[in-house]
Amino acid sequence: MITTYAYSSRLKVLLFILLSSSSCYGYYLPNTNCLINIRKTSRVYLSDKASDSNDDERYKKEAEKSKTRLDRVMRWEHMFGLLVRFKEREGNCTVPYNHKEEEENLGAWLYVQRELYKKHTLVAARQQKLDKIGVFEPLENTNKWDQMYNLLKKFQEREGHCNVPRPHQEEGKKLGNWINTQRYNRKRDKLSKKRQSDLEKIGFLWEKNTENWERMYKLLSNVKERDGKCDVIALDYTEAGENLGAWLGTQRSLQKKGELDKDRARRLEKLGIRWMPYNNSLTVRWEYMCNLLAKFSEREGHCDVRQNHKEEGIALGRWLTAQRARKLKGTLGESRTAKLNEIGVAWTSEDKENAKWENMYEKLVEYQRREGHCNALQTGDSRMLGIWVRKQRQLRKKKSLSKECERKLDEIGMEWDPYFKRYVQWDTMYSRLAQFQEREGHCNVHRSHIEEGERLGQWLSVQRYLKNAGELREIRQQKLEEIGVKWDDLGGKRQQQWEVMYQSLLKFQEREGHCNVSYSHVEGDMKIGSWLCRQVYAKNDGKLSELRERKLDKIGVVWRTKRKKVKT
Repeated sequence: MITTYAYSSRLKVLLFILLSSSSCYGYYLPNTNCLINIRKTSRVYLSDKASDSNDDERYKKEAEKSKTRLDRVMRWEHMFGLLVRFKEREGNCTVPYNHKEEEENLGAWLYVQRELYKKHTLVAARQQKLDKIGVFEPLENTNKWDQMYNLLKKFQEREGHCNVPRPHQEEGKKLGNWINTQRYNRKRDKLSKKRQSDLEKIGFLWEKNTENWERMYKLLSNVKERDGKCDVIALDYTEAGENLGAWLGTQRSLQKKGELDKDRARRLEKLGIRWMPYNNSLTVRWEYMCNLLAKFSEREGHCDVRQNHKEEGIALGRWLTAQRARKLKGTLGESRTAKLNEIGVAWTSEDKENAKWENMYEKLVEYQRREGHCNALQTGDSRMLGIWVRKQRQLRKKKSLSKECERKLDEIGMEWDPYFKRYVQWDTMYSRLAQFQEREGHCNVHRSHIEEGERLGQWLSVQRYLKNAGELREIRQQKLEEIGVKWDDLGGKRQQQWEVMYQSLLKFQEREGHCNVSYSHVEGDMKIGSWLCRQVYAKNDGKLSELRERKLDKIGVVWRTKRKKVKT
């Protein structure tokens, strides 16, 4: 029989609580577990008499500690009972933080339990009890999740799938963002099995590109059934309008990085896909790049690909640079070297220059066959060819052109003097100018004028240039002067413009009585102020003709002389 000390009334109370029924002071208290726990931790030893006074004090302190622990246990059970009542009434355990139940702050208490659960410091028995009533099933709002789930069901019924775009909103709710959140929570094991199952029931796919992957996989299976193999296909291979080769290359790249899903890798291996075809994953890509280079060569007529050039979105220029570097190091195989040689790849800078020259020479041959001469214009479609022809003439003049190149150009009728025969025979153009003079009464041909398909204006400008440079033959100069060609172009467009400005200045002089025109003055549409200033500068520099000077003197133009700086 267990007895107590006569003077220890507090210990009597403690024993009364321990041995009483499950209901004590209005708290719910499980019998056996708590009793055993307190007995193990408190170490309260009861006997018929005390050994000494020190033991008596120690027993008192341990009894008080046991009472404190018991109070905590009873309070937790009391708060749990309030939470159960809230769940029965509201249907969920989403208690707001400031909510009070029977004057007890139930929301704050539940928040503490969840924090302990997150930190893995909640007692297992308490965790089981809370989990049983659904406290930890969703940490987010259950009603909100169900609402978004119903919106997803409506979307699926209407569209036939659950592939919601990220910016999509359904009835004002950001359904696309919510979908991505569910995928994120599932990857981190924060989404309950029940919710995963609910989403999968309506056809929700956890991977965004699952449909596309399955479609490409089916096409690959069809290739396997038809051809008996699908392991090695070119990167540009297409099946049913889809770039199946590029897709398979992407799967190999993902597998190499360790990012390909294991189930997908297993399915591809089952079809017979080898991750390193030909024991070298770069073989297929090299062949593909070689084909791109061949296409470039057919289109452009050479293999001189720029470093930053891309062909069909692929960096062909960098790839070709890498092949040249391997060739220089001796690491490019003979078969690959031979294949690139067939396409016409130039390996050294000298080879590249020779290849460029041959390419331009072929274009000049085609131009000569089409036009009947080699005087390609440096404008329009033949601009680059015209520049190249001019460069060859300059090299020959400097004696820097090789004999072989000069011989080949002579064979197709290259004219090394571009001034004597610019476009067609000189005599032909002279006859065109004579016809123009007979019809118009003068030889002031505008530079852009074309006579019977020939650029007569440009040809006449060239003759004036040669005359001023002292390179025009005397006999040709005489023939041109006989039909009225003026070398300083006084009767041309510039002279006409000068005369118009002069007449405007004359009107100003008649109206104002002088020619003191301000620099910014405009007469009609004519800026005669700036024009007169240019005439003064030309007079001071000795560049104004005597005829023009006399005409300006006649109307009273005052020539301002340059001021001399006086040294002080």
